[in-house]
Amino acid sequence: MIETYISFVDNFKYAKAAITQARGKPSFEKYYNRCCRDHRNKLDLDSLLISPIQRAPRYELLVKQLIKHTPTEHPDHEVLLRAQRHIHNLAVAINQHKEAHEQMEQRLREIEAIVDGLDDLVSTGRNLVRYDMVQMRCRGDEKRQRCVFTLSDQLVLTSVRRKNPMKNSRLITQSADFLDSNRFKLIIKISLDDVEIAKDTLKVLQETEQTIDVAREDEKVIRKVIELANLIKGNKE
Repeated sequence: MIETYISFVDNFKYAKAAITQARGKPSFEKYYNRCCRDHRNKLDLDSLLISPIQRAPRYELLVKQLIKHTPTEHPDHEVLLRAQRHIHNLAVAINQHKEAHEQMEQRLREIEAIVDGLDDLVSTGRNLVRYDMVQMRCRGDEKRQRCVFTLSDQLVLTSVRRKNPMKNSRLITQSADFLDSNRFKLIIKISLDDVEIAKDTLKVLQETEQTIDVAREDEKVIRKVIELANLIKGNKE
């Protein structure tokens, strides 16, 4: 129940934004105004949306008033005290979750701002799990440093280079100024739905490297054969 309520609170401003966007369409605005006229004595859509959010603090105030006017020897007094504690704990949990959600949203906006080419990072339920430096093999045997931002629903791979090249070239993600002291450019975003987690990652990597080595040896042999064929062809001519 609490999870459902918190989810509603999280989505409240997105629902408000969706309504505002929808009202920008003449057909919806016409329908919206007609509903308001037909139900003048009822709450409008905005009021209905915010009502559940206002319920917890209102219920707590109501129960406090009931406790105030209920004698301590009355059998309902202890029940009301328990109810007041539960409602208060719910309100505290909602506020804490809301603050954490806002902090995470701000964190995502900061990352979106520093990664060139990255947009639409802020999304309902999306969290930043961590970010790490990795080495990836690019063209040939060249290895380059990349930064991987691991989110709750996707991976974001970026290039990374120092803003001040005079500083130590070693990049440490644990440093407090890592994000501020480097430049990032989006390479690719990958949904976690498209990622397959291998049970034995090391074994898979070793097998992959062996396959690549074999392919490289085969490539060398093929090139040698082509060179010999061209040489034989040239001698015949």
